[in-house]
Amino acid sequence: MPSPIDICLNNNTTAIPCTPNDAEALAIFRKDNPHITGNSILSGTPYIVRNGAIDSSHLTINKA
Repeated sequence: MPSPIDICLNNNTTAIPCTPNDAEALAIFRKDNPHITGNSILSGTPYIVRNGAIDSSHLTINKA
């Protein structure tokens, strides 16, 4: 069963929401977000985050 996802949009440039040393989490993030090629996400860039595949300690997720 696929993991639930959140579609995110930041107001500021931030680091990607997974540890670059975690190969599995990084592979999932890169597969979901091929438009993000570096280790930062520029302000205004939409991206997908799968629950359980990231370090969400620094994220603020607003639920509607």
